[in-house]
Amino acid sequence: MGHDQRGHTHGPGHSHVPREVSGRTMGAALGLTIAFVVAEALCGWRAHSLALLSDAGHNVADAAALGFSWYAMRVA
Repeated sequence: MGHDQRGHTHGPGHSHVPREVSGRTMGAALGLTIAFVVAEALCGWRAHSLALLSDAGHNVADAAALGFSWYAMRVA
């Protein structure tokens, strides 16, 4: 096993090189994130939980970032 620049060893099959992500994977991640946002917002509204509602709002920003990334992958 070889050492990397940070001095730690890597086992077989372990790498810090990012894998290619497909548009299908990004679409699935976006869909799951949006589904979670909807479920969390509905539960937060029903339970009168500001914590759940604010976390749902935060996850909307995550979904937007995933959507922009997916769009950029398709354009590229």
